[in-house]
Amino acid sequence: MQPPNLLTDYDAVGFDADHCLVKYNNVELVKFLVKIEAEEFVELGWPKEMAEFDYENDLPVCLNATIFDIDNGLVIKLAKGQEVIQAMKGINKKLNKQEIESVYGTPPIFKNYQWPNTTHLHQNKGAYWVFLTYFDTPKVAVVLKAIELVNSGKTSKTYFDIAVDLRTMVYRFYVHYNEKEVHPIATFGKYFSEVIKDPSRFIQFQPELRDSLDKLRKAGKKVFLGTNSHTEYANLIMTATLGDDWRSFFDIICCACRKPLYFWDMKPAPFYVVDPKMPNLKGRAILDANDLSAEPHQTYIEGNSKTLTHYFERTMGIYDREVRVAFFGDHYITDAHAASTNPGWDGIAVVEELALFDPELEDGKESQHVITDKSWGKDAYFADGTRGNLKLNYFIGQVEDSARYMLPFVRNIDMWMGQ
Repeated sequence: MQPPNLLTDYDAVGFDADHCLVKYNNVELVKFLVKIEAEEFVELGWPKEMAEFDYENDLPVCLNATIFDIDNGLVIKLAKGQEVIQAMKGINKKLNKQEIESVYGTPPIFKNYQWPNTTHLHQNKGAYWVFLTYFDTPKVAVVLKAIELVNSGKTSKTYFDIAVDLRTMVYRFYVHYNEKEVHPIATFGKYFSEVIKDPSRFIQFQPELRDSLDKLRKAGKKVFLGTNSHTEYANLIMTATLGDDWRSFFDIICCACRKPLYFWDMKPAPFYVVDPKMPNLKGRAILDANDLSAEPHQTYIEGNSKTLTHYFERTMGIYDREVRVAFFGDHYITDAHAASTNPGWDGIAVVEELALFDPELEDGKESQHVITDKSWGKDAYFADGTRGNLKLNYFIGQVEDSARYMLPFVRNIDMWMGQ
């Protein structure tokens, strides 16, 4: 498929923040998250061995697009048709072909997974957890270590307890807001405080993106940000990426926007004006696109794609045809797939692993790839020949079917602007 031209194909261009516009130093990030998440498991009652990692040998298990099959206590990788192409029962402890087929049949199919779900926790049967971003992949190492401890009898916890403790850890570390209040990130969990202390340790400054975003706006495109991060963290990471004036590059900014519900919700959430006086920061609720400010650089909480599309129609005077919107995101389901389900919207997947096959896309930068060859096989992310014939990664196949296109970094978009 021909890549899009952002200047001729679209009226508006939107971006996710984390692992999209915001480029993390993935090796540093993944290593840090493995450490603090494993330590949290110890606090949740796991043996101290839980936090003992040999990062040189253990980090390569942290592969995107894998699934924790909770019923069977395995981390698995799927090919098209949901065929189980690889499986591990501990750090670098692979099952052979016969062992895989003894669990999943011949051919070995993981029937429990239902696209486009990400997590299904059901204690009776069919539970799983999907790892699809660089915030998820550290959990692969944590889960595999926990599986080892369950299998060795060193803990009375179960495979399902691993998932329960994962969920508890996620809420303790990252979910700093709810309907009633927003907690300051500096004092919440073990992750945010370290990023605040030294953003450059985790996030790459990308001044070249300023020119790219400016070109889009000068060409008359509406440029917007749609991130599930709340306002304080969004400001931190966007400042680290673009500078203090980052808001000036966007016509509208949506934080805590609840993707994929932002694109799917049958009862669309309002756009809330940010009100620092409210415990949840939610001020006036706006559901009518006519009430959204036509002035650029406005920040809102939540919102929905339907109202946003009407906002583009109104502010751009497009009434005789469908508004065309491109949305870039790293999450195959909540960004690329979900955006593409909207009329006139194209999801574009940011897949950093693509740069491993074309070094020119690195643009001379150090991208900090987590190299997984040692654990999962050479170049095994997109296609896998472990079981004989080369077979396409299941999730890559799904995103190929739903997204308009893929690219490794947003900083590559000049290629799509006639540059």
